Amino acid sequence: MSTQPATPPAPIDRATPTDAYETGLRLLPVRALQYASLFLAGLVVARALGPAARAQYALPLTLVSAVWVVVHLSLDDVAGRMLGRGQATLPQLSRLLSAATIPVSVVGALASLGLGIAVRNESLAGASPLVIALATATVPAAVVYQMTGGLLLRIGRIRLFTWTLAAQAVVQLAGVAALQVGLGLTPALALLGLLGGYVVADAALVRGLARHVGWRGLLPGVPPGLPGRALRTASGLHPGTLCNYLNYRIDLLLVGTLVSARQAGLYSLSTALAELVLAGTTALNQAVIADQTALAPQEAVRATLAFVRRTLKLVLGAAALLCVGAYPFVLVVYGPAWAGSVPALMILTVAAIAPAIAGPFNVMLARLIRPATLSAAAASGLLVNVVANLLLIPRLGIAGAALASVASYWSWSIVLMVLFARATGTSPLNLLFARAQAPHAAAAGVIRG
Repeated sequence: MSTQPATPPAPIDRATPTDAYETGLRLLPVRALQYASLFLAGLVVARALGPAARAQYALPLTLVSAVWVVVHLSLDDVAGRMLGRGQATLPQLSRLLSAATIPVSVVGALASLGLGIAVRNESLAGASPLVIALATATVPAAVVYQMTGGLLLRIGRIRLFTWTLAAQAVVQLAGVAALQVGLGLTPALALLGLLGGYVVADAALVRGLARHVGWRGLLPGVPPGLPGRALRTASGLHPGTLCNYLNYRIDLLLVGTLVSARQAGLYSLSTALAELVLAGTTALNQAVIADQTALAPQEAVRATLAFVRRTLKLVLGAAALLCVGAYPFVLVVYGPAWAGSVPALMILTVAAIAPAIAGPFNVMLARLIRPATLSAAAASGLLVNVVANLLLIPRLGIAGAALASVASYWSWSIVLMVLFARATGTSPLNLLFARAQAPHAAAAGVIRG
């Protein structure tokens, strides 16, 4: 048991701790630019490649993402927990994460390349070695993005982070559009456009972090005592992060293995469009991360509850809109060849509501309770997903995979809300609808684990 230090570990770039929701709303037009650019980039890729070739583009990226999440050790979340609990300073964490970037990138890239080549015919729709190699190149880019972006969000640099992501999306759109016009898009060229966006984003995030820690603070370093503490924290926290990420991606990998390349391509579009609900609310939720890190426990929990309650209507409205407009939207924008993706899209939209609501609880719980408890909750959701997919895909195809996501996402999110209620002394029934109040554990300033 430990107590929260009185002084916040890092400054945040807002005047008060209560305007996180407004800050997120003000940045939604920038997010809209980001998502519109990503949507158009995806549309260019989908219409140029068709379902089968798009599977060769999407499935290697899904595999690489799964490998990346295995090796990255959740170091951004580890740093956030240590910063929030006053166990390390921002410059110390910056140097430690810089030191971890090289081995994590090398291991992730080599593992992705080897595994991708080995299973490319069975699970990656016959993607070429070049496509797999280009997908693998996203690993070091994603590691830099993870390390720098995670720290910037924890100290309240949400505006820089948001504008950087918008620039990344615009560059990706411009890249795939230019390649389609000039050469005719292929899965390999589509991945080149994606990599171009990563280069722009990583450069901006590194420069932004350097403004807080100095360029020397970006040099790899091993502050005494921190590596051991970070690894111990990662050993409890990372299994949960791994389970959560796989929970969002494993259905597509199983679909790629159990059904045809065309069905996999249709399902990849369903997941991409359904993730608009989750991505939009996740973007909004990032506005409260600095409060969850820097404020005293009582106020951090209060801010979390108030924020979730204010975003609930937004989540439900966005999901309803997507469900109602799914069929005409897909038919008009993507064409009749993609109409088969609509049933799975509507089911996945219902699934996406749950983690969109529970996301802030997960972030706050990483500070309040033992990481192993969070990991156990995430593992239960992943287990439900895998079992349900194996049972339902052979019988219902991609609609079965979507129903499996409903079961797993909602079960995991309900467990999170119960854990949050127990940790803070709040009734589970009051989490989403009652007025925010000071819960027992948080009010006492106690952090467990």
